Amino acid sequence: MSPLKVLWFGHARQPVRKSEHTYETTFAVEHRPLDLNACEDRFPGALAAAIVGLYPGEELSFRLLKRLRLQFPQLPLIALSQHASKTEIIEAFRSGATDCVEEPIDLEGLFSHIRRHVLDHGRFKVRKIQGILQELGKKMVEAIYASSHLGIVYQPFEEKKCSEEKGQNAIWMTFFGPFGLFVAGRKASLELSWREKNMLAYLAFHQGRPIHRDRLLERFWPDTPLPSARNSLHVAMAGIRRALEANGEEHPSITCRQQLYCFQPGPAASSDLSLFLQNFQEAIGYERAGKTEDALYAYHRAFAYYRDEFLLDLEGADWVLDERDRLREKYIVVLKNLGEYFVRYEQHHFAINIFRKILEVDDCYEWAHRKLMRSYWAAGMRDQAIRQFQRCSETLDKKLQVPPSRLTIESFEDIRHDSLRQSDLAPDIRLRRS
Repeated sequence: MSPLKVLWFGHARQPVRKSEHTYETTFAVEHRPLDLNACEDRFPGALAAAIVGLYPGEELSFRLLKRLRLQFPQLPLIALSQHASKTEIIEAFRSGATDCVEEPIDLEGLFSHIRRHVLDHGRFKVRKIQGILQELGKKMVEAIYASSHLGIVYQPFEEKKCSEEKGQNAIWMTFFGPFGLFVAGRKASLELSWREKNMLAYLAFHQGRPIHRDRLLERFWPDTPLPSARNSLHVAMAGIRRALEANGEEHPSITCRQQLYCFQPGPAASSDLSLFLQNFQEAIGYERAGKTEDALYAYHRAFAYYRDEFLLDLEGADWVLDERDRLREKYIVVLKNLGEYFVRYEQHHFAINIFRKILEVDDCYEWAHRKLMRSYWAAGMRDQAIRQFQRCSETLDKKLQVPPSRLTIESFEDIRHDSLRQSDLAPDIRLRRS
């Protein structure tokens, strides 16, 4: 286990080593000056506590306590003083201190106290995350089993609700599944040819970003002589605008300035795609910042918005296939990381459903086969784990003409002989597929 870091602000009146040990726990003590700038730095590693010295007539200690409390809401802050008055002790607690200790101190007792707090906080956090995973796991399994095609039918925000929250003029677009446009909560009627719908979806996908006429001609009429292609573009754009205008005054518009076309849905517009990407990025950011609870909720929201494959009604469009592959990769990352959290907190039945969902999206993803085998075994379904290895072998042979990897074979042998260890279930959370 890595040492737990303790920040010690101010001069220690008695010798304190850089490494303190108590009950098999190692604390790395980092001495810092009593300075507000000293808490502006980043503190890599597991932070266990901060100790701030109190000195007679010195206001800086209280300001530092306030700054640290703001920066680390859950961190134990210990105010250390030699002859603090009652007023100073009260002020220390008001400034965010969790304890006030008189010097000279029993260092072993102090670090034992910090250790108890770390353990209690860790157990509380585990219980809290397990509760969150139970809540999210039930919703996800319900969505998966109530599904068609890829299975994601659960919507965290109905289109009507979206319009109510953002005003009656709200525009809501759906890109997962068939392309859809909703104006003030009502689904827009779009009587368009396949090519016109393809072009509208393309412009809506790039909403707010101007696209040059030549780029549209190259994408939608690549083999047509230029004069005919330009005429076809004008005809198609007129048809799209008529279809949009037929849905009331608050419909989105397509502007054209200096040969630059731009889809303008208005400030209250949103889409399942933009919210999927937003929550995906937020989840990764929360994870990097160590905010596990926030990351879980953001991953779940991303999962919920990805209800089906990207633009299912526009099969054959090259740009759709490219974006579909890119978004599918992100979706698999969402499922993978959620599955790893379920494994980490020993909720293997939920993990099984998530890893199975990954294999619905990509049945050649050997990592998911291996994780599913291990989760079956951990859930007491050894026979299912063995069958999963057989399915993995058959799929890889049929589609890729390759055998399972050494890691997968070793996992199978461990499962077959009931020698899989708990450490073999350890999650391997990454932001990208491996």
